[in-house]
Amino acid sequence: MMNKNKGYVNQDYLSQAAQMFAPIKKGSYEKLQAQTAQSLIDIGCGPGIDTTSIAQLYPELNEIIGVDFDKEMIQQADNLAKQKECSDRIRHQHASAYELPFPDKRFDAVRAERLFMHLENPELALQELIRISKPGAKLVIVETDWASMSVNNGMDELERRLSHYFASEFLHNGYSARRLPGQLAELGVKEVNIEINSLQSKDHRLWQLLSQHAAMMDKALENSFINPQEYQDWNQQLDESNASDSFFSTINIMTFCCTI
Repeated sequence: MMNKNKGYVNQDYLSQAAQMFAPIKKGSYEKLQAQTAQSLIDIGCGPGIDTTSIAQLYPELNEIIGVDFDKEMIQQADNLAKQKECSDRIRHQHASAYELPFPDKRFDAVRAERLFMHLENPELALQELIRISKPGAKLVIVETDWASMSVNNGMDELERRLSHYFASEFLHNGYSARRLPGQLAELGVKEVNIEINSLQSKDHRLWQLLSQHAAMMDKALENSFINPQEYQDWNQQLDESNASDSFFSTINIMTFCCTI
């Protein structure tokens, strides 16, 4: 099952990430091609940032459903829908991506963003997304390729080790983005359009928040993946690059679009 303690993120993280992700999010909404859709679902809807934005983009879409494993997020999503005055068209509910409470071939458009990196069994969730999609439905998945995360601080070998640790140990499924094409093919989805966007940041504080840097470093030290000297040197190098205005980071975001 999903464990919200491993790599878990809160609403502040999601709100900050949403601002940086805004163009990618908008692109994913447009790829849903929901102008003529009757029903749309967002899996892992979080605090409702996407369901409310989709409602505003597609005013003719009368049924938008968001599901999330976190009941607190569902409450926040309901509150946001009310604030945006679109709660009459949106329904949020608690559900597991492994066992979606909907019949087969239910939705015209299905979306998931940064969901699979948190899942221990991504194949099962992907089967569920395909199961609830009508024939001809648009399936759009947005995932962060955490293995592509790079930060300039002069410690290249340690940076690569930490990137691997974050993707393979700190998150349940940090390599999810690059594995999705193969998983979709195994489930019979042959034609998948893949779009890759690179996000860059020179904001050290924002990078620390979005990469969950402090928690990841503490966990790496606790698990003896790095030693105390590496821990100290790494953080010192980051502080120095920030002080000299030379900090720079980049990561790839992959958007998958296919027709079921």
